[in-house]
Amino acid sequence: MDLRVSKNLTREKVAEELGISKTAYGKWESDLAKPGFDNINLLCNFYGILKDELMSEDKEYSFNNNTFNNSPNLINSTNSVFNYTLSNEIIEKILENQQMISDLVKNQDIIFKEIITKKNN
Repeated sequence: MDLRVSKNLTREKVAEELGISKTAYGKWESDLAKPGFDNINLLCNFYGILKDELMSEDKEYSFNNNTFNNSPNLINSTNSVFNYTLSNEIIEKILENQQMISDLVKNQDIIFKEIITKKNN
């Protein structure tokens, strides 16, 4: 709400700009619901801030007071609102894993190009 108010915007205007209902936006501001990751990205882009800044009031990134480890169906969930808590440690691990995945994809690309080159020679 502080971001919205500091920019002299109404809930209705922000909801309209984001392409969501004003009810949904109002629930996010009132902490009656949490936006999903796609909507978090929309909010960050709209306000021109990082996710850390958006969630600065809630350092543990708490969503519905559940923990990451207590959500076995998380990956298969069709619900756009994830129900877990992301500690800074978990976020760092996720970022490390993402970097390893990125490195793996780069290495696979190099190997694939070498295979194609050898096959064509």
